[in-house]
Amino acid sequence: MDYSDPTTWASLAEIDPEYKKFLETAPAGPPPASDPAQIPHMRPIMKQMSLNSPAQQIDRTSVKQEDITIPARDGYNIPAVVFKPSSGASGPLAVLFHGGGFLVGFPEMEGPAAVALVQNHNATVVSVDYRMAPEHVFPKAIEDSWDALKWVAVNAHTFGADPSKGFLLGGSSAGGNIAAVCSHLARDEKLSPPLTGIWLNYPVTVGPDAVPGHLQKDYQSNEQNATAPGIISKASLEMGRAIYKPDQTSDLFSPLIWSTGHRGLPKTWLHACGLDPLRDDALLYERELRQAGVETHLEVYPGMPHGFDAMNSDLKQAAKHREDRAKAFAWILSGGK
Repeated sequence: MDYSDPTTWASLAEIDPEYKKFLETAPAGPPPASDPAQIPHMRPIMKQMSLNSPAQQIDRTSVKQEDITIPARDGYNIPAVVFKPSSGASGPLAVLFHGGGFLVGFPEMEGPAAVALVQNHNATVVSVDYRMAPEHVFPKAIEDSWDALKWVAVNAHTFGADPSKGFLLGGSSAGGNIAAVCSHLARDEKLSPPLTGIWLNYPVTVGPDAVPGHLQKDYQSNEQNATAPGIISKASLEMGRAIYKPDQTSDLFSPLIWSTGHRGLPKTWLHACGLDPLRDDALLYERELRQAGVETHLEVYPGMPHGFDAMNSDLKQAAKHREDRAKAFAWILSGGK
């Protein structure tokens, strides 16, 4: 479907009937932390809830999983989880970053995506456990992630990966922000081997205070979906930024307005949710990349909230998201269209 006309974007927020019915019986999630000091204590609880969710109950046959650490610039050892073929097959390389608003989250959140990459492409996947706020504010998450990406690129052979068969970078939500930022850093600093494709799952691409004047009229979703039913809201995003403390005008938080532009980035696949306050982060970012000559593909899920793919795997649009994700990985790694 063509989403080039921003005047049609508002209609994407009409709630999906199946999701509306799901909300009637869905269990309530944990309340947002009102005190930043509570966040570290919430992480293990939220991790267990996520691991027990239907989206994580997948066939992991033929996938080997192991924990590693990666050296950071300040001497810290960044934890990461490696997913790779148990057969020892050498395939493409992928690096993923989890979501969680730069406050919570863990590498196995990207497990379903990582397992799909291993099973369908013999990929070796490294999911990075970057440091988070409130203990570590902006730009520590970016620094850890960039350090990890550079290290993985150099040491891919030690995992049995072959980046010449493809080198994918991706992430969801806050992890999508990190992936978008690192894709620009990789271009500007000439990462070797080079990235061959980017996968962005409902990413953060710009701070609301940094949206440039010529894009403000099209940046609607932060207000339109401010209180839409879902796991995030305008208020929760504001709270998250207050804790993470980003410079919204910095390239390292707002890749939409990257100071050296977007030309020369790898092909990029994006997913956007119609009922998401971050919807237009993805729609505007895709348009800016496309206008800069970057090959892009965009999939939008009308009437669905941020993170819906992890809520209930039986929803029809969740099934479509899984199918689209498989197409995205094939598009990036196998030349699929």
